Amino acid sequence: MMNRLLLLVLAASQAIQSQPLAFEVASLKPTNPDSPGGGIGPLLGGQTYVARNTSLITLITTAYNVSVAQISGGPSWAPTKGFDLEAKTGRPVTREERLEMMRTLLEDRFQLKLRRETKQVPVYILTIDKTGSKLTVNTDGAQSGLRGGGAGKSIGINIPMSLFVWYLQNTWRVDRPVIDRTGLKGSYDWELNFTPDNRLQGRGDNPNAALAPDLADRPPLFEALRKQLGLRLDPQRGPAEFLTIEHVELPSGN
Repeated sequence: MMNRLLLLVLAASQAIQSQPLAFEVASLKPTNPDSPGGGIGPLLGGQTYVARNTSLITLITTAYNVSVAQISGGPSWAPTKGFDLEAKTGRPVTREERLEMMRTLLEDRFQLKLRRETKQVPVYILTIDKTGSKLTVNTDGAQSGLRGGGAGKSIGINIPMSLFVWYLQNTWRVDRPVIDRTGLKGSYDWELNFTPDNRLQGRGDNPNAALAPDLADRPPLFEALRKQLGLRLDPQRGPAEFLTIEHVELPSGN
């Protein structure tokens, strides 16, 4: 009898562990057309995750840590229609746990089905420069994110390397997928000042537009990474994940 009870407890425990992580509660609604701007990220304390006027494509780049260029398929509204999300975890979680919760939410609310494929393509390999990392380990547990803003100026607070790669691909929009091989496991503070290169970063605006005087004397992004942060991006061929949207539905507002 005791052995049978123990087996039942173990089976129940394994079933719970096999369930995908999910937010404790989540509200997802289409954005009011008059709402300005947008943004996505955890609030201070880390147990509430908020997105404002954020497209499905951006939610996917966040959940799967890929660039927009690594996503194909889907309806015309996927990159343009904004959604407001507020989700709570119920307990402190790591970034990786939160991204799994986001993937669960996309599958549940959008009925999202993706085909995932790894291809050998031109990539950038992110490593520590021979001069050594100049990142500062965060010690105060401040809210993770970018501060300062403005073209070519970024102040990172409490940033793990997985999120740093997301910024490279989606905020600074380098023209290849990025593979992190720094081996850095912590969460870091840093300041980066560089000259935006529209041609390198594949932007749709005018690549020949004159730079503002305060930007023209800054180094290009790759040089700034090396000199200011002790990191380097080297072009190689390597494995990158590509996602194809095979099915998706507009969620009901709840």
